[in-house]
Amino acid sequence: MASKHPGPAMGRHTMTAGAAELQSALLAADGAAFDPFTGTPAGEERKRFRAAELGLEAPRYCPVCGRRLVTQVLHTGWTAKCSRHGTAESEFLDALRESARDPLGTEG
Repeated sequence: MASKHPGPAMGRHTMTAGAAELQSALLAADGAAFDPFTGTPAGEERKRFRAAELGLEAPRYCPVCGRRLVTQVLHTGWTAKCSRHGTAESEFLDALRESARDPLGTEG
């Protein structure tokens, strides 16, 4: 019986060039072309929900191209996929933020 998903399975934290662009845009929220929570272009007036301002909400729009993301929210975090720029995971972004706060790994 043929598999419904042809091609190799992608492992966790496998990053393509597009995914790297998506993840870096999500990390650098101020430099994004589009707001990841409202989809409005940079420079326009944007009204975010309070949960998004506090970092409790998963992104809904690609900050690079403004397309709607396929977002799945789980009890352990979220994954967001753009058809052009790949996938980002909250677990991976949280680890990057943590390493930026403590680059030598001295805390904890």
